Amino acid sequence: MYRFFPIEEFSPNSLTSLNFSYDLLITCAPSEERGNYSDEQCRRGCRNVEYVCYDSESLVFRVGDGEMYLFDFFESTHFLDQESVLFDATNLGFAEIVIILRHIVDNGVADNIGFFYSEPSFYKDKVTTPNQVRAFDLSEKVNDIDIIPSFYSHVGDDIGSYLLAFLGFEDVRLSRALNTDEGNDFDELSVAFTVPPFQTGWEGHALMANSLVLENESNLRESFFVSGNQYISAYRLIVEQKQYAERANMVLSLAPLGAKPSSIAVALAAATDKELNVLYDFPKRKPMSSSGIGKSHHYRVEIER
Repeated sequence: MYRFFPIEEFSPNSLTSLNFSYDLLITCAPSEERGNYSDEQCRRGCRNVEYVCYDSESLVFRVGDGEMYLFDFFESTHFLDQESVLFDATNLGFAEIVIILRHIVDNGVADNIGFFYSEPSFYKDKVTTPNQVRAFDLSEKVNDIDIIPSFYSHVGDDIGSYLLAFLGFEDVRLSRALNTDEGNDFDELSVAFTVPPFQTGWEGHALMANSLVLENESNLRESFFVSGNQYISAYRLIVEQKQYAERANMVLSLAPLGAKPSSIAVALAAATDKELNVLYDFPKRKPMSSSGIGKSHHYRVEIER
C-alpha cells in the first residue's frame, strides 16, 4: 500500500530545502523552539498552509476558521484537491495525523504524503524522590484511554484481543491503557521500546518508567525494540503483529504512547487497515516540556493504489 522513500535528515537549526515540494502543509500553532523551527522548515517546502485541530471531548474537527463534527469531516471535501500533503509532525498530535490520513486514503487523493519531525535536545526532568525512578516531565494531563470514532470496533466474545503499545517515558500512560476498571482487558500484550532513542541513555528512562507496570502483567507476550528516529521499523512490526493476531484469532489494537515516529507508523497502518483498533489518551503537553532542537527528519511516503 505504501512506498517508503529514503529518509532525509537535517542537522540542528539548518535551513535547507526539502527534496520534494508539496501542495499543502497541514500544521498547528507551535509552542516550543523545535516547533518554530519545524514550522519554518515545512513552509519552505509547501505552496499552501492549513491549520487543524481535533477536540476529543466534543468530537469536533477544526480546519482553519471552520469547525465540524468528526463524522462530517469524513464526508467533506477538505484537502481532496491536493495531490501532495506534508504533515508537520513536530506540532501536530497523533489524532490529527491519523484522521486526515484516513480521509485522504478513503478518497483516493494525494498520492504523495510527507512528515517532518524535529527531535528535542532535552526533555524536562521530573522531580523525583529516592523511591521513584528517573523520568521526564512531559504531560500536564493524561486522560483515560479512549478511542477516535471510526478507528475502533468492539471485540466479540468469540475472538481474542491483543494490544501492541508503543511506549515512551510516562508510566501512567501504559497503566491507564491496561486499566481493567475502564474495560481495557486484553488477552495478550506486547510492548515496543524506542532503541536507539533520540539521545543515548534515554532508553533507560523508558525501560525504568514502565518496568513496574509490566512486571505485574501476566499476559505480556513479548517486548520489541523500534528505532526512535524513523518510522519504518515500527510500521513493519505492526504488519507482523497483525499477521500474528489473525493466525491467533485476535483483534489487534494499537496504542501510540511513545515517540512521534512510531505514532506516524500507527497512523499509516490505521489509515489503510480498518480492522485495526486504535487506543489513545490525548495527553496535554506541558509548556516547554522540551528544549533545544535535535536532528530533524523528512519522511516521504507514496500511497500505492
